[in-house]
Amino acid sequence: MSFSLRRQGILYVLSAPSGGGKSSILRAMRAEDPALGYSVSATTRPPRPGEVNGRDYNFYSDAEFDELIRQEAFYEWAHVHARRYGTLRRIVDAELDAGRDVILDIDVQGGFGIKKLRPDSVLVFLLPPSMEILEERLRGRKSD
Repeated sequence: MSFSLRRQGILYVLSAPSGGGKSSILRAMRAEDPALGYSVSATTRPPRPGEVNGRDYNFYSDAEFDELIRQEAFYEWAHVHARRYGTLRRIVDAELDAGRDVILDIDVQGGFGIKKLRPDSVLVFLLPPSMEILEERLRGRKSD
């Protein structure tokens, strides 16, 4: 008799306030472990110059996004600045089923939504070193 064990990947949700450092940490983690899966978010906003569909975001029309909601295709989705963003189940599940750990960069509310659907997920919330440093980072961006 023979059998094989297949590892199921672990789903991590990384959240932080804007300017909290999650993008920097995520980049470092992915550089250290290229096998770490990452789910590209879906959005209804138009692509910015240089953005590529499927690499930067999965871009959908409002009607397409509505249909994905009806199909329950998202682990979570939300309105942000008059647009919608979401995490597609098929992308995350394909990575996890292949045995790859997946990290998501989403807000706390989305993380709690995922935790309800995937109790085995791991939620991580990053705090900035101090409120002063957070303010400095946000003012330095001149966009938030």
